[in-house]
Amino acid sequence: MIGIDVVDLTSFSVYEEARFFRVLHKTCTQIEKQFILGSKTPQLEYWRLWTMKESAYKIVSKSNRIDQFSPKKLETEVLNESEGWVHSPWGSFYSKSFKNPNYWLSISSSDKDCIYDFKIEICDQRSNPSLMARNSLLARLREKFSSEKDQIAFEIRYQGSIPKLYQGVKREKTDLSISHHGIYTAWALCYL
Repeated sequence: MIGIDVVDLTSFSVYEEARFFRVLHKTCTQIEKQFILGSKTPQLEYWRLWTMKESAYKIVSKSNRIDQFSPKKLETEVLNESEGWVHSPWGSFYSKSFKNPNYWLSISSSDKDCIYDFKIEICDQRSNPSLMARNSLLARLREKFSSEKDQIAFEIRYQGSIPKLYQGVKREKTDLSISHHGIYTAWALCYL
């Protein structure tokens, strides 16, 4: 299974110090707080850990094991600048993070060797970001699986808030996740 989360860093002004510490205290474990406060850029590292937690939460929520996001129940373990793990009572999830001056993007997977596609795009303010992500994902699937003469039709249907991929009436053996924040929209697809 796969989860993705993107945070548009340009949509946040730097938190005033008191507010940052309140948010940090509410959402991070003691180990995470030590890691964040020991870094050169605490607020940027906070958003990295946040995207790791959120992307792992999306995996956990798909199996209906939890119905409420409790950030402190998900603890991050940073391995290096781009890799880490998110540990929770529901399992551990490998996480890959991508940093840009304008965003943090994290993709978490229940299988470290999961083969996946992903894309991040800037969303026109007049566009619906969820619809834009879905259309981009469907275009990638048509490109990957259709030939010129044999166009395959895919559809994304939701079960609650969880997107599922279908071809006709058949549910595909893939897992997908969609995220958007600020001007960014992103999707990830795992081939099972």
